[in-house]
Amino acid sequence: MPFLGELGGAATTFSDTDFLAVGIVFGNAVKYMGLFGAILFIIIVGATAILLKGRQKPQQ
Repeated sequence: MPFLGELGGAATTFSDTDFLAVGIVFGNAVKYMGLFGAILFIIIVGATAILLKGRQKPQQ
């Protein structure tokens, strides 16, 4: 199931990401939907980050 290990990211700091919730969800998205799933997942995460950043109060 580890996705980054298949990309050559094994034994690196990033290989630990495979065992976090994000890595598991990302790996399953790629497994079931291929490249489209990977791109869709990245877009969803990016949009969520932008929306959450916009909700923060500006510091004075």
